[in-house]
Amino acid sequence: MRWFLFITVLAGAALGLYLWQSNVKPPPPPTERLVEPRKGNIVRGVIAVGRVEPRTRLELKSKANGIIRKLHVDVADPIKVGQVLVELDREILQARVEESEGKLAQARGAIDLAKAEIHRIGVEQSDPEIAYATRNWERTQKLFADGLVSEDDRDQARDRFEKAQYKLRVLESQLAGANAMYQSADGKLKEIQAGAELTRQELQEATIVSPIDGIVLHRYLEEGDSVSSIRVAGGNATTIMTLGDLSELYVDGDVDEVDVGKIIAEQKIRPNLQARVTIESFKGRTFLGSVARIAPLGLQDSNGITTYEVRIVLDNPEKLLLANMTANSQIILEEKKDVMLLSQGALITEGKSRYAMIYDSATGASRRQEVTAGISDGSQVEIAEDLVLKPGEKILIP
Repeated sequence: MRWFLFITVLAGAALGLYLWQSNVKPPPPPTERLVEPRKGNIVRGVIAVGRVEPRTRLELKSKANGIIRKLHVDVADPIKVGQVLVELDREILQARVEESEGKLAQARGAIDLAKAEIHRIGVEQSDPEIAYATRNWERTQKLFADGLVSEDDRDQARDRFEKAQYKLRVLESQLAGANAMYQSADGKLKEIQAGAELTRQELQEATIVSPIDGIVLHRYLEEGDSVSSIRVAGGNATTIMTLGDLSELYVDGDVDEVDVGKIIAEQKIRPNLQARVTIESFKGRTFLGSVARIAPLGLQDSNGITTYEVRIVLDNPEKLLLANMTANSQIILEEKKDVMLLSQGALITEGKSRYAMIYDSATGASRRQEVTAGISDGSQVEIAEDLVLKPGEKILIP
């Protein structure tokens, strides 16, 4: 009887302890581990980071050395093709033109002298005395053979012939020298002509005009500053200002080779891929663009990562965007609107199955719910079946 009473009391105590523990809820999880599904829009895309670039950008340099006498434009001024932008001091350049013209006149004079000398030698070569001496010598030899002239007459004729031949050889030598002098003078003339043409061209180029329609992006020099020309300094020539055409802007962003494959694949379906671009200067505002091209050659960085340059042409209807602004572009591969979204970290993956842990705040318990995941933007994921998860439910992040 005692043992029965003892067992009955022990069983009652155990039952009471169980019922007490059943009514005690476990402590709630931290709020940062609880998220709620919500309705919203989601985009699957590729990010490309770069800078805003104008359709045309060029460094304005001079073809002539000189000092800047007048600057006709300043930063942000609009410009047109052929508009005068810069004038260099023409005084030194004009003096060089006059000097080259003087040298050109001297060279032409040397040409004329050489021609005159050649003409003089030609006249002397045609001297009738030379031809007569040759004919007289030939005739005298025949007459002497026939015994019709004396030996003294023959010697005089030969002496006259030899002197004529000597004079002819001297004239031939002089002609060779005169021709050489002419060739040298002609070469010098061409050299001086080229130099004179260059100085005249530099004088014209002292007035620098705009090669494009656009705007002055930046100006580096002031009036009175010296300028080194492209002809003299080459690639180190002085940059006077930077010009650009802001009528069309683009962003060249680097995209990882894995992501660039997604863009190429999507372009086969939708050739005109859209992009949303955010600019650091305009927080909270999005600009639209479209993928214009993908560079065919990938570049590898020091870490061995290969990226491809993707160009996105921007819409700039309000003319707000400026060159070199930092831009973050999201190339839209797929977009869905008004779908159920859940934080990416709240999904549990087991093999090919996806689960979410639905937390019951009333009991403190959670239950596993299988879901079908759609597209993801890296932080949110689409839940393809709207009724599986409901807005306001608490989902436990594992």
